[in-house]
Amino acid sequence: MWNRLFSIGSVLLLMLVCAWLWRDLEPEWRSYQRDYKKRALQLAKTDRERETIGSEPLAIKQIMVDQFKRTSHVDRCMTCHLGADNPDFASVPLPFTYCPQLEDHPVERFGCSVCHLGQGFATTTEAAHGYEKHWHEPLLKGEYIDASCGKCHFEPYVTGAPMLAIGKRLYDFYGCLHCHKIYKTGGTAGPDLTKIGAKQANWYDWGEHHEEEVSKIEWLFTHFINSQYYDPASKMTNYDMNEYNAKAMTIYMLSLADESYPDEYYPGEKP
Repeated sequence: MWNRLFSIGSVLLLMLVCAWLWRDLEPEWRSYQRDYKKRALQLAKTDRERETIGSEPLAIKQIMVDQFKRTSHVDRCMTCHLGADNPDFASVPLPFTYCPQLEDHPVERFGCSVCHLGQGFATTTEAAHGYEKHWHEPLLKGEYIDASCGKCHFEPYVTGAPMLAIGKRLYDFYGCLHCHKIYKTGGTAGPDLTKIGAKQANWYDWGEHHEEEVSKIEWLFTHFINSQYYDPASKMTNYDMNEYNAKAMTIYMLSLADESYPDEYYPGEKP
């Protein structure tokens, strides 16, 4: 019996070693790059294009945005998102979909994670999208990406970021500035919101709902739906917002990260 158990254990151990070696020798980004090559060859218009695509080696692609002077802006996103800068990939599904924002925000100057968040230097989908324990900036999805525009654009309306503009208008509509301060403007009865978007999820007061602690997006959204949900003693007026307004307000709050970039990245005057 012991010989049989030993044999079974040895086989399982060998299988685990092989699986580990396969994962190390055949990372998922290589399969993405092979898929990209197939699609790119189908879309190629000339023999020269096909030859260039065919000769491109499978390799990690890295962009360093030196202007930011931050390790978080070492981006390897283009390792998988290979069609992001190619208009021919406008109708191709993710991860190869064309990103039209790159026309005004070239990837070599901005990178990817400065807007999309996530873990730019990672090379697996889960890690790159920031779905890892102790990583506090998961990927912004859908309309929540509007929040990143507010880091550099302080004008009332930003083209391409309608939800951010709506959130700013709702902030005035609900009279939030009477109790809260943003960039030295507003009241002091409530917390200063200038850096509210930079707070990590575990810095928010989850009250008795620690089991629900997921992300600051969820906290902010729920807080606008019901301001007493996490803190029944909260003095904030419960506006009973609908989900659309709560989402817009959440996007505006996320934009208030008070991050600092070189002056040339700001299209207008900083507050």
